[in-house]
Amino acid sequence: MMTNALFNRYSISSFDFKKAIEFANEMSKYSGSSLAYESLLTAAIICYSRPFSQNEKGTNSLASAKLCELDFQPLTELQSRIHFRCIELRNKAIAHSEYLFNPTKHNIKTATVSSAPFALLNEPFELSEFLSLADHHLAICHEMRANYLRRFAVNPQVD
Repeated sequence: MMTNALFNRYSISSFDFKKAIEFANEMSKYSGSSLAYESLLTAAIICYSRPFSQNEKGTNSLASAKLCELDFQPLTELQSRIHFRCIELRNKAIAHSEYLFNPTKHNIKTATVSSAPFALLNEPFELSEFLSLADHHLAICHEMRANYLRRFAVNPQVD
């Protein structure tokens, strides 16, 4: 059931998805190997993933902590793969630096360090599919908000 806190999360998330779309659209203006492209891709992934990350904490919050991924189904297999890869990249490589994405070794005998730092530009990125996915999520946010607001138009006493 839609609550006011969930309505607020959908409202906040609609701005996140819109921003992800804007960043992704801007990427086409730059070389796929440029710092500007990587920066825009990073921003697009962060904005896209934010609605599915833990946000508000505590029971007195005015917005739900995050959106439920099931509310955005059905997704194609490719959309689902992009969705989960964006979440993983945001959580393990962009916002945090987990070892799996940034392996490093120290060789005591040779006194050398070898590292393979994460490079977002090495990730395959389906820009058109990402845009389609973010657009799909934005449309669902608008639909969920509209459905919630219709309840009040029909019965203003509902809360």
